[in-house]
Formats: sequence, structure tokens, C-alpha cells
Amino acid sequence: MEAFIKTITEWPSIIQGAIGSALFWILLQILTLIAKKLFQLTGSFKEYSKKNKSLREYIYRKYTSHDGLAYYPQGYLYTFSEVLKYFLEGFIFVCIALLFREYFSVITSICLVGAIFYFAKALIWLIPHFTWNSTSAEAKWRRIKELEENLFGKISDDTLEFLEKGKKEIKDEKTHNQANLGDS
Repeated sequence: MEAFIKTITEWPSIIQGAIGSALFWILLQILTLIAKKLFQLTGSFKEYSKKNKSLREYIYRKYTSHDGLAYYPQGYLYTFSEVLKYFLEGFIFVCIALLFREYFSVITSICLVGAIFYFAKALIWLIPHFTWNSTSAEAKWRRIKELEENLFGKISDDTLEFLEKGKKEIKDEKTHNQANLGDS
């Protein structure tokens, strides 16, 4: 290596400058490529997280917060299958940590952090976000319609049916209130 450096230092300074510039350019291109890949990875992770949150909201609004024998069990069945999936993944990390606890403390620590991560993901599926409890039925079904369009690209027939039913009930209530005001 010393012979290589000595050979380069014997070259004219203009060639040394050209080689240094070329090496700097190559390093810059590699770092740019790495940065682009990292931004793509974080962007796709953000997109995945946003879609996952939308799916959780959709399931909560359409199924678990909705009355009815068909909807309620479907929502909880899907929710608890996701909870169980994340719980099992976390439990696997705990088992690996217990297997290696006496030999590799670093692996044990990493596995326990992984377990906490998956247990937290399971907990997120159990607790709905506080903004998902809308006050009016119409607002709830409008949000369900919006979520269906974003997640699936189409709106289900039962959602449209509930929206029409809600609009009709609001219209009937307004006419009833106006009739009561006219009687007074």
C-alpha cells in the first residue's frame, strides 16, 4: 500500500488532482444512490403505515362500531387475527431471546426490542384512535365511503345503501321539525 501511495505522489500534480476529483465524483454518486434508496424505503414504509392505519380505521368504523349480527363478529374476527399474528411474532422474539440469553447479550437485547415492537403493533390493533368515533351516522358512513374508495377503488353496495338511508332519515327529520315549527 505504501508503494502505491509513493507512486501516486511521484505523478504530476495535475494527474493527482484529476484522480482525486474522479474519486470524489464516484463517492458522491455512490452516496447519492444510497440516499435515493433510503428515501424510497422510508417513503414506501410511510405509505404502508398510512394504508395500514386506513385499513384499521375502515374495519373499526364499518364493522366493530356498527350494530348487527353480520358486521360485528366479522370486524372482531379480523381484528383479533391481526392481534394474534403480531403477538405470535413478538412471542417468537421472546423465545429467541431466552434461547440466547446466556451466550449473546446483544442478540437477547435486540430480540426483546423486536418483541416490544410487535406487542405494540398488536396493541395498536386493539385500541381504536379517538378520532374514529364520529358523532353522526352520516359522517361515519361518508368516511367509510372515502376509505373504501382509497383502499379498494370502489364503494360497496351496503355502504351506498346506508348513506342513502341516512340521507333519507335526515331529510325526514328536517321535514318533521319544519312541520312542528309551522304548527306552533
